[in-house]
Amino acid sequence: MKMKKMIMAVALAAATAAGYAQNEPETMTIQPKGGFGLATLTDVPKAEMAGVGMFGGELEYALNEKLSIGAGINFDMLGYSIEDTEGIKDWYTNMNYLALPAVANFYIWKGLALKAGLQPGFLLSAKESYKLNGDKHETTVTSSFNKFDLSIPIGISFEFSRVVIDARYLLGLTKVNKEGDKTCHNSVILITTGYKFKL
Repeated sequence: MKMKKMIMAVALAAATAAGYAQNEPETMTIQPKGGFGLATLTDVPKAEMAGVGMFGGELEYALNEKLSIGAGINFDMLGYSIEDTEGIKDWYTNMNYLALPAVANFYIWKGLALKAGLQPGFLLSAKESYKLNGDKHETTVTSSFNKFDLSIPIGISFEFSRVVIDARYLLGLTKVNKEGDKTCHNSVILITTGYKFKL
């Protein structure tokens, strides 16, 4: 009986280990992905975190079992909200970016990776919406923001049976706003889910 339990335990451990990603050297994968998160702009009076989303894809090349490099193209729907004030309610500014993240992935355990890199982004559009006296207002404000943004993505991911769950913080480096004395930066938390296909 003890031998049977031991064999079953070993078989279960082997099956579980097989499900985790093995970073095969000199292999390339493509990963469609999508997710959601929270974002805001720093140094904006009364600014609060707002729900945001993204979708895109990423190529990853394994240099060895512990290190890989990734490059992606994403559509990031960022923004921020402002606390209701002076009769204005539901104030939300949406900023859409085409983002090109480049990251290094450091695998510290089977399927578990730490990552860091650089992410240039290009502003596609920006809109501001709010309610005043019960009426909804929406304005295009693309010209109020700089077209280029640079941030540092820092995060952690876990892969199991080619499904990848990724959590990243985007630390904005460049000034987002064109107007005003303050220097505002994007501050974003994103959680995504993707699936790896071997090329």
